[in-house]
Amino acid sequence: ITTLNLHLKNERNQKIHRIENLNRLTALEELSLSHNAISKIENLHYLTNLRTLNLSENSIRRLENLNVLHNLETLNVSGNLIERIPISMWKLSKLRTFRIARNKLSVLRDIENLKPMKNLTNLNAQGNPFSELPQYRDFIVFHLVCVEVIDGDNVSLEDRTRAGERFARYELEYLQQELDKQKAEMSSLQTSLTSAETAKKDLEIQIQKFEGTNKDLTSARKRIEEELEIKSQLLNRKTKELMKNFERLYELEQEVAFYKIDYGLLSNFQFNSSAIRSEEH
Repeated sequence: ITTLNLHLKNERNQKIHRIENLNRLTALEELSLSHNAISKIENLHYLTNLRTLNLSENSIRRLENLNVLHNLETLNVSGNLIERIPISMWKLSKLRTFRIARNKLSVLRDIENLKPMKNLTNLNAQGNPFSELPQYRDFIVFHLVCVEVIDGDNVSLEDRTRAGERFARYELEYLQQELDKQKAEMSSLQTSLTSAETAKKDLEIQIQKFEGTNKDLTSARKRIEEELEIKSQLLNRKTKELMKNFERLYELEQEVAFYKIDYGLLSNFQFNSSAIRSEEH
């Protein structure tokens, strides 16, 4: 079996409440479970050949457990109760069509989680709270450069020009703010790290002072050693946090640099276009 349609639009039919018993259908390429009463995406890890998945008109609240569907090209989750687009969506690298209309999406910046999906050409997110925002379409056009159709309408060159003019400077300012925030957090972590190192050295000095003293100091030494262990664990944790922040800082600096380059190219293109028009007149 390569196609399975369990679409139950008729209200008299008994609704499906769980995704299950699919473990033997490993050759399945198309699966429709629309118009049921499913509340969770689960038990799809056997369907590694799946190309089309229709879970529209259910009661799903989260996009989850989709990472194993590496061959998925079309995903329809319209008409559910989904509130966020998770960053893990990038793992669906072959996805070309994504329908998530009529849900409860309100965070427009979640659209950025789809940026790594270079094969995504068709997106439908109309009927969500964020689709009422005036910048909704331009925001998608600017961030998802591979998308050619949004809510059924083709993306034109004029759409891309307008979106670039509207969001290039804004995005650069936003990234700069994030970069400054990250630097401040790193500075705070470095201060904490220095304090932890100093406290550790002080405890080591205290232990050395107690070396060779009488047995009455054994309990005090044990207490100090326990404190030293706690400080060491704190130091290790702060060091890991600092390294993660260094990596994030590097990524932000790279992204700011790219946006500066893109914005510069956009400005030059607009200037050259204006100059050419002037010469023609």
